[in-house]
Amino acid sequence: TQSHGEKREFMSSDRSSEKKDRSKMANDAVKSASMADTDSSKKKRKVQKINLEQAARGIALIAYLAVSIPICLILCITRVLNPYLRRKGYKVVPIDIVQRLWTTGICTVMGVTTRTEGTENLEPGEPMICAFAHGSNLDAFLLDSTCPFPCKFIGKKILFKVPFLGWLGHGLGHIPIDRSNLEKAKRSLADAAVKIQGGKSVAISPEGTRRRDPSIGPDQLLPFKKGPFHLAKSAGVAIVPVVLFGANELWPPGQLFPAPGTVTVRYLPKIDASVTKLDIDDMTSTVREAMLKGLQNPPPRELIKQRSWLNTMVFLSAWGFVIIKLWTYFSTKTIAK
Repeated sequence: TQSHGEKREFMSSDRSSEKKDRSKMANDAVKSASMADTDSSKKKRKVQKINLEQAARGIALIAYLAVSIPICLILCITRVLNPYLRRKGYKVVPIDIVQRLWTTGICTVMGVTTRTEGTENLEPGEPMICAFAHGSNLDAFLLDSTCPFPCKFIGKKILFKVPFLGWLGHGLGHIPIDRSNLEKAKRSLADAAVKIQGGKSVAISPEGTRRRDPSIGPDQLLPFKKGPFHLAKSAGVAIVPVVLFGANELWPPGQLFPAPGTVTVRYLPKIDASVTKLDIDDMTSTVREAMLKGLQNPPPRELIKQRSWLNTMVFLSAWGFVIIKLWTYFSTKTIAK
C-alpha cells in the first residue's frame, strides 16, 4: 500500500512539473511574439518616417490643393453643357478634362510617375466598370490620370463630407455610396447604373476600403463586396480588373505625406457581364482570380524611377503663371469699372 501511494505521489509530481513546463513554454512564446510585434512596429515606424523631400512635396501638395480646388469648383459650372454636348456626340466633355488635369497635377506635385500596361484591353467608346485593387491613398488619382477614357468614381459617403474635397467630388460627378444603409446603397448603385447606361464608365473597388498592408495573407486582397458585380449585371457592361504595383509603398494608409516614385497600373482583360452566364458569386470569384493572377507578375524594380524636382517646379510655375494672369485680368476689369 505504501509503494502504491509513493507511485501516485511521484506520478502527480511529474504531471505538475509537465504543466509548469508547458505554461513556461507558452509564456515564452507569447513574450517572443510580442517582442517580434514590437520590432515589426518599430520597423514600420522607421519606414514611415518623413524625410525632408517628402515634407517639401507635402507642403507643395497642400499649396496645389488650396489653389486648384477653388478653380475646379468654379469650372464645375461647365456641367450644365454636358447634355447639349452629349447630344452632339461628344464623348469627352469639359468637366472630364478638368478632372483629368486636376488628378494629373496631383501626381506631378507628389513626384509620382506612372507606367500603364494593358490599355489594349480597354475600348474607349464603350462604357465599363473598372474594378481596382485598393491599397493606397494614390489609387483613385493614378487610375483617373492613366485611364484612356473618363471615369466617375464610386466612394464612401463620408469622403464626400470632407470640406472642399468632398464638394469637388460632387461637382465632378462622382457617386457617394452609404454602405451603412442597404436601401441607400442600392439607390446609389442604381444612380451609377443610369450613368453607365448613359455612356459613362465608373470605377469602384470591390474590396470596399483600403488595405492597411501591401498584402493580406496569401491572397493579397481583402474579401470582395458584391455591389460592383450587381452593378455590372444590372447595367449589362463589362468589368475591367485593375491592379497597381508600388502605390502602397509610396502612400500607404496612415502615412501623412506620399513618397515620390513610380507606380505601374495594369489593366487586365475584361469580363463581360452581358455575355457571360455567370451568377454574382461566380463573377466575384472570376474577377478575384484574375486580379490575383495579375498580381503574381510584378514589374521589374529597375523600372521604378523618381520624378525629378524639375518637372514639379515647371508644373507649379505654369499654375502660378495662370493664377497671376487671371488675377491681373480681373484686377484690371475692377479698376476700369
